[in-house]
Amino acid sequence: MKTKVTFVLPAEYAGGAHSGVVLGEFNDWNIETGAVLERNEDGSLFAEVELVPGNTYQYRYLLNDGRWVNDNSARSYAEHYGHTVENCIIHVPIPPKKEKPATTKKKAAPTKVKPVKTTVKAEQDDLTKIAGVNKKAIALLNHSSVFTFKELGKCTAKQLQLILADA
Repeated sequence: MKTKVTFVLPAEYAGGAHSGVVLGEFNDWNIETGAVLERNEDGSLFAEVELVPGNTYQYRYLLNDGRWVNDNSARSYAEHYGHTVENCIIHVPIPPKKEKPATTKKKAAPTKVKPVKTTVKAEQDDLTKIAGVNKKAIALLNHSSVFTFKELGKCTAKQLQLILADA
C-alpha cells in the first residue's frame, strides 16, 4: 500500500520558473519518470507522488529554468558525496492501523496471556550509546528521520544544529 505525498515548493523559491519535476530515490532520479510540478495561483509549485510508508527517500526539485532547488520545509538533508550539494530527506510515516468497529458478540472468558518481550526494531539503533545523547535528543533525531547510526553518520554538523535548534 502506498501513501500519497504532496511536495510543495513556495513561490519565493520557484522564482521565475513555471514548471519542473520532483526527482529522487523514489524514481531513480530519472527525469522521464519524475513527478511534474504544477503551478498554483500563488506561484508555488506542487506535485503528488505515491510513496511506500516507512521508507526514507532523498529528493530535490529540478526547475524548467535549469536550477536544482531544495525543499525549504525538509526536516533533514543528506550530503551528496563528491558534490557540494545536499539532498532533501523525507520519511514517509506508517499510517496508524484502523480499529475494527465494536461488535455486540458475547465476551469470551479471559485467557492468560504470556508477557511478550519487546525488542528494538532492526531499523532503529540505540542512539543512547553515544555519549551525551539522551532520550530527548533521540526524539528530536527520530522526528527528523534519523533512526540509525548510519543515518546519524550521514548528517552534517549543520543538519544536527538545525535539528537541535528546532527544539
